[in-house]
Amino acid sequence: MTMTNNSLRGKVVVITGGSSGIGRAVALQAASAGATIVLLARNLTKLEEVRVAAQSRAHRPAFAFQLDVSDPVNIDAVWHQVLETVPRVDVLLNAAGFGVFTEALDTPMATTEKMFRTNVLGLIYMTRLAGRQMLAQGSGTSSALPPWPVKLQRPSRRCMRQPSPRLLPTTTRCALNCGHTGLR
Repeated sequence: MTMTNNSLRGKVVVITGGSSGIGRAVALQAASAGATIVLLARNLTKLEEVRVAAQSRAHRPAFAFQLDVSDPVNIDAVWHQVLETVPRVDVLLNAAGFGVFTEALDTPMATTEKMFRTNVLGLIYMTRLAGRQMLAQGSGTSSALPPWPVKLQRPSRRCMRQPSPRLLPTTTRCALNCGHTGLR
């Protein structure tokens, strides 16, 4: 989906990790293309800065919600707020995620678990919620940056932010299972 034409004009685009990095960049570009932006991330101060910039570019309201995608209870609560705020969800971009660049064998298990909850389980949960909403609407698109699981590398044995080829992306599975619905 390109953002140089009118394909996003009037669409509602929800972005996890929208306060920085790729999520922020996509939010601003989609706003410039005329989309209504819904930003989700942990850092409310940064979210508000991006929300103001997106609203200015789109000349339409933009919204920001504090969300920790590693917390399913928080995801449910925030998703409910999103659906009370916007009339539909046309696009979901799962851009939230983080990597740890320490020795893999020395990385605390709590850090590994938080990374997995954020990069994999949060992505799956958000995609499921958005997919259900899009199915009810009869249209929608979900996309995700690849999850970044811990991978033992040689010779440095560092945890790398690198996609695992063994994981079938959630959005691909959803496309295979929901293809008949028109969802992408």
